[in-house]
Amino acid sequence: MEIYRLSKLGYALAHSTRNPDTPEWKVIHYLGRMHSASKEKLLTEVGGVTPSVLMRLRIKRILVEETGVNV
Repeated sequence: MEIYRLSKLGYALAHSTRNPDTPEWKVIHYLGRMHSASKEKLLTEVGGVTPSVLMRLRIKRILVEETGVNV
């Protein structure tokens, strides 16, 4: 199971009030409120999010994938 959370950079960005209405920003603000979420939850609850959006945020070091999480 893939669990995502914001990095320190991501938490700093989550406090920004001026940003475009894009899937990337929706993920940042969602995780800023929820602290962590599974990949499936992000894909279903946040509008416009695709696996490539999550990958781009990981590459930019805004998201961190938690490893070793078994549910």
